[in-house]
Amino acid sequence: WNGEKGVEHVGRTGVCRRLWRVLRIEWRCPGVPATPGTWHSALSWQGREARVTRLAGGAYLLHSPARTRAIRRQADRTHTASMLFDALFAMAQSDLSKDSVSAIRDPAFNHGKPIPCRCFIAGKKWPFTWTRDVSYSTDLALWRFDPKRARTSLLFKLSPARGAGV
Repeated sequence: WNGEKGVEHVGRTGVCRRLWRVLRIEWRCPGVPATPGTWHSALSWQGREARVTRLAGGAYLLHSPARTRAIRRQADRTHTASMLFDALFAMAQSDLSKDSVSAIRDPAFNHGKPIPCRCFIAGKKWPFTWTRDVSYSTDLALWRFDPKRARTSLLFKLSPARGAGV
């Protein structure tokens, strides 16, 4: 137990427990047994495998049963012992541009017409700003990549009326 950091590692399986004493909330992350030599570039789960290849110039290829996805080099990079983690960090930044919009839509609001808002949306199938998604994402790190859009998204969710200019 490390009281300052609030992190405890338990057992040889890599189970981690994170305690936030102020909020009195506990997260548990069950460890995934790693095969020596492969954990840094591949992950197998429920009979499926994802693996990554690093390309020249900081780009990646993410191979999964569904497809192979090219991930371009991003402005912010990580250099960890896990190439898979580094590739997923780059992919998250790439996906951020897809979730950044100038207007949001939902059939339940404004008769389905677009509402001007430089916001983040939940995704292609959910072109609206969702409270939990934007709250957790902003708290975790989203505010570092596009602070103005993150703030606008949160303010939109807090506004009494979902109108233009919010």
